[in-house]
Amino acid sequence: MISDLHFNPMADAKLVDRLAVADFDRWQAILESSPDKSPSGYGQDSNWALLRSALEQIKETMPAPAFVLLPGDFLAHNFRREFDSAAADRSDTAYRLFVRKTMQFVALQLASTFPDTPILPALGNNDDVCGDYRLQPDGSFLADTSPIVRTLVGSIANLGFDRDWESHGNYSVTMGTLRIIFPNTVFFSIHYQNACGSADIPDPAQATLAWLETELAAARQAQERIWLVYHIPPGVDGYATLQHGSCPGEIIPMWNQGYAAPFNALLRRYADTIAASFTGHTHMND
Repeated sequence: MISDLHFNPMADAKLVDRLAVADFDRWQAILESSPDKSPSGYGQDSNWALLRSALEQIKETMPAPAFVLLPGDFLAHNFRREFDSAAADRSDTAYRLFVRKTMQFVALQLASTFPDTPILPALGNNDDVCGDYRLQPDGSFLADTSPIVRTLVGSIANLGFDRDWESHGNYSVTMGTLRIIFPNTVFFSIHYQNACGSADIPDPAQATLAWLETELAAARQAQERIWLVYHIPPGVDGYATLQHGSCPGEIIPMWNQGYAAPFNALLRRYADTIAASFTGHTHMND
C-alpha cells in the first residue's frame, strides 16, 4: 500500500510554464532539468526527486506485488495556490489541464514502476480542481481522471466503473473470491463542501452509502470476502483536536456523525464478510 503521495510538480516554480505546455510524458525530462536535485524535506510535499526515490525503494522492497493499493491524496496541499503563484496562465482552463497532466504523470510513474500490475487508487481530500475537501460530484475532475484510473485498474474493474467513478469517485474490483470496494469517504468529512457543484444535487455522502450497501450485499450474495479501501478513516481527528489545545470536550471527529453512524451499522451488518479496511489521510503507518 502506498498512500498520500502529495506530489508537487511546482516545487521548482521556474519549471511550471514549461510543464503547463508540455505533454505529461515529457514532464520527467523537464523536472530533471531543475538544478535542485535534493528530495524535499520534512514537512514539505513530495518533489520529483522524492517521488522518484520513493518509487525506486518500493520497487526494490517489493518488486512484484499482486496489486497496489493507493488510498488517496495524489496532489500536493494548496495546489491551486502554488499554481497561481508560478504560472503565467492562471485561468481555470489552464489549471484544470495542469491537474489532469499531474494525475497522468503520477499514473505513468506508478505504471512504469509496476508494469502489468493492477494499481488501485482511492481519492483523497486534496484530489480535485475545486479545492481541499471540495470534490464535485459529476464534476470535471472525475471526468478527467476516469480514463486514467480505468487504465491503472485494468480488467478487474467491476461493471459500472465509469458510472460510479464519474459520479462520485467510487468503484470496486473483483479478484477471485475477493472484492475490494473503494467508497469515497471524502464526502463523509466534517470539512466537505460541494462548493463547485449544484446545490440541488442529491447528497453525495448518502449516495455513496447507498452504493456501498449495494456492493456489500452483492459480495455477500456471491460469497466473496471484502476489503474496503478509502482515504479518510472514521474516528477522532487528532490533528484538528490538538489545534484546540487541552480544552475538555473539544474532540473533533473525522466524519460527520450523520454518515459515521450508518457506515458503522453497515460494518456490523456485514462483519462476516468484511475481512479488512485500509485508509490513508493521517500520514502514519499504523
